Amino acid sequence: MPDGQPPAADWARRRQEIAEDRQRGYVERVNAGVGDLAPGGAMENDARVYTDPARFEAELAMLRASPILAGLSGDLPEPGTLMLFEELGTSIIIVRNKQGAVNAFLNMCPHRAMKLAEEPCKKSLITCRFHGWSFDLDGGLVGLPEPEAFQDVDRTTRGLIRVPCAEWAGLIFIIPTPGADAIDVAAHLGDFAPELEQLELHQAEPVKDGVMQADCNWKYALDTYGEGYHFPALHKETVSLISRTEMQYETFGRHHRVGWASRSIEAYADKPEREWPATQYEGVHYLFPNTIIFYGTVTDSDPMVQIFRHFPEAVGGMHTNFKVYAPWGVKSAEHRAVVEGAYDGTAHVVETEDYWVARNGWKQLTMAPAGFKVLYGANEHALQNQHKAIADAAGMPLDMYD
Repeated sequence: MPDGQPPAADWARRRQEIAEDRQRGYVERVNAGVGDLAPGGAMENDARVYTDPARFEAELAMLRASPILAGLSGDLPEPGTLMLFEELGTSIIIVRNKQGAVNAFLNMCPHRAMKLAEEPCKKSLITCRFHGWSFDLDGGLVGLPEPEAFQDVDRTTRGLIRVPCAEWAGLIFIIPTPGADAIDVAAHLGDFAPELEQLELHQAEPVKDGVMQADCNWKYALDTYGEGYHFPALHKETVSLISRTEMQYETFGRHHRVGWASRSIEAYADKPEREWPATQYEGVHYLFPNTIIFYGTVTDSDPMVQIFRHFPEAVGGMHTNFKVYAPWGVKSAEHRAVVEGAYDGTAHVVETEDYWVARNGWKQLTMAPAGFKVLYGANEHALQNQHKAIADAAGMPLDMYD
């Protein structure tokens, strides 16, 4: 256990305390008939925030310069396990070394730039298929055929090219740009850190993953994760059957946590707290700039972790890497089947409902008349702040089109 990390029992107790506090908040909001509202009311956003190619390039540069979640510790469960990150144009190897630390390198042989790995694997050495140069898990050049041909070359200058990487509380971050400064996780997360640390993601075991595509701007798809106003209309036979629209919203700098009142609250909202049923922690966590981490239950089962990482491909194209984990490992074949089923159900809703809307809405945005502005209501508070944070980080103010 890292120094300073509370024991698991303390995290469990903290999650329970937050869950009970949020339950009180949901009851209050259900009884009031309204969730958290933005203090400034509704907000307009020019359509060009989504369609402007110059803004897209600035956002892409911002993503390439930001700490990006590449995966969880469970994706590299033991020394020698290797995965790839290729979502922002540069192919990167992420590997756990023999001492258990995580390294990241350009997926490129420093001899003739050949790609070194094509897929996740396990290796004791990273060997180039072109000429057989080999590297240890810390990137050092340890072998090459016909060494007499390279006697005048300093081998220490021909190791793999490092990319900033940090493993913290079960999350693996990279900055997908060689030569960038080291990742300061504390500065990146700020007071959001304990909200993620309490999830104990270092124990999560990967179960199922896939990719969801959408022909729309990446922010248009990301918007669907931050408000429940659309539940009754878009998800009337799915999400709306279990969730109301009253939202709790908490901001942590550029990050946030949201959640929506459960339909089950309707049965006890008018009763004293001593008669309320037990609850457990859940929340939708926005990890700036592109990641959603859902912790909670999808069905009547143990909690699970669902991670959605959004990546732009073009002004009007994006994909989401979706992966589901068992928070404390898979307990049985039946447990695995439940978690896999939750993946399948969630992916179906996102692809056939949320991303169907995103594709169609995006198409209309591209044909909107000059000066058209989209509108976020006061009940879409998370989207308002999310757009402000992305615009600020990209150096492209939202009001530049006024």
